[in-house]
Amino acid sequence: MNRFATGEAGLASGLTLLLGCFFAVALWELFRPRRALQNPVAPRWLGNLAVYFINGALFAWLFPAPMEMTTRLEARLGIELLHWPQLNYTESLVVGVLLLDFLRYWMHRAFHVTPWLWRLHSLHHADSDLDVSTSFRHHPIEFTVGTGFFWILFVVMRFPPEVAAAYLLCTSILSCLQHGNISFSPAWETALQKVIVTPEMHRIHHSTAADEANSNFGFLFSFWDRLFATHRQIVPKAHARIQFGLTEFRNPSIWLILLLPLLVRAAPPPLNDTPGHPDPAP
Repeated sequence: MNRFATGEAGLASGLTLLLGCFFAVALWELFRPRRALQNPVAPRWLGNLAVYFINGALFAWLFPAPMEMTTRLEARLGIELLHWPQLNYTESLVVGVLLLDFLRYWMHRAFHVTPWLWRLHSLHHADSDLDVSTSFRHHPIEFTVGTGFFWILFVVMRFPPEVAAAYLLCTSILSCLQHGNISFSPAWETALQKVIVTPEMHRIHHSTAADEANSNFGFLFSFWDRLFATHRQIVPKAHARIQFGLTEFRNPSIWLILLLPLLVRAAPPPLNDTPGHPDPAP
């Protein structure tokens, strides 16, 4: 099997896993929801899936394979770009995953504190309910900016494509779980949250309370938030009172989704603008 066919098979397998996880979480939500949804499902899913397919088309159109682009650039410029360190697969996987997750943590923080980036990211936070479809809810311009940053990184550094693919697949699958209207048992939640970002941890990040929305920025690993003092935890009872979305836009229609960056305030509220609700006693 040639390299192209191998890549095509790997992509098909990754998409199968992602779609399988999406539908598994959707069934979990249907039969064992974490909380009752407050808004009709059909309009939300229609809008969330619409932007997902737009983003998929943009990805196919704008971003050729990084290794192919590296070869083209070197031929055009007559110079060699950077080389990934000579590591075995396990070492490359560990270094690459940690590097990518570290960068995604800081990019996520940048999308919350930089006014024009927040306008783009606000669509993800404008969902007034939280379920598996929210994981697909990203404005096309936000998607292009974020994907473009990592694509350039992959091109310039000759990032191992198998490591990038493994990380992106893991975070995409975990994103379905994190946004799912689901919960783990308390024992599993406590154990998993020591290493990865769980649904309970990420749910806080979608709160309308600014001090909660400006916390728990991690994607894969939870220790970045603890390391950089952005980790927030509330007692299980307090999760029932979290209100999701943006206070100024409650459940924008599908027709407003693409225009939302022009309509929201230029920056998220500061940490002390919307105090979080006091946590009830355990």
